[in-house]
Amino acid sequence: MKNFIDRLCCAENNGFIYQGKVASLAVSKEDGGEMMALMSMAAALNHMGFVLLPYAIYSPGTEAGQDWVPETAEFVGRKLVEVAESFQKINWREKDLPYFSGSKPKTKK
Repeated sequence: MKNFIDRLCCAENNGFIYQGKVASLAVSKEDGGEMMALMSMAAALNHMGFVLLPYAIYSPGTEAGQDWVPETAEFVGRKLVEVAESFQKINWREKDLPYFSGSKPKTKK
């Protein structure tokens, strides 16, 4: 997990290329600590500009004896596509802000 996030971080120095990208996180097995891992990843992705949808941080489980994995995965997948398509129309980069252009902010002397 750390290596994955570290590899994504290099893009922050390359013009914030993940700004406005849609993401979802899921684990395949409940084993204890999975939600903490997902939330740590969500915080890092959000800081990089990814947009996380409602119900897109998912840990499988059963409620009232029903397995919600197939329904939830299908729902989140459909919503990811819909939101990603709608986000293509949005300009996520503020050109007048220095940290988006790659230049360093001016400091007062």
